[in-house]
Amino acid sequence: VNISFVQNFVVKYFKMCEEIGHKQSYPKIVYHWTRTANFNAISNTGLKVPDGVAIRHATDTGFYGRGVYTSPDPEYARGYGHGATKLFVCLSLPGRQYKASYPQSLGKPLKEGYDSHVSKDRNEMEWVFFTTE
Repeated sequence: VNISFVQNFVVKYFKMCEEIGHKQSYPKIVYHWTRTANFNAISNTGLKVPDGVAIRHATDTGFYGRGVYTSPDPEYARGYGHGATKLFVCLSLPGRQYKASYPQSLGKPLKEGYDSHVSKDRNEMEWVFFTTE
């Protein structure tokens, strides 16, 4: 366990509670599939928001925004694991979720006034996070 990740998460959680209230700030479990080759880097430094240079999206510029893609369903995005038999289980703070649509949100940053995006046209199965703090 990376202690600085835990500390940053707790700080962000308390800040979010102050800003939008406890109920909307509840942490949620989400899942992230990726190639096995990415496991060590993610384990050591956490998930990274694609910048288009050092970190790139696996498939496109981000249908629902340029961020880290997760799902509340562990089976939903298994294909992104490219044969991996494990996935990352993450505790997230989705907060205020913007219902993003393709192609309007393609490659876009976080919508102002929101904390994350959720796929409006894929049954809310894709959750996008834009910070890794």
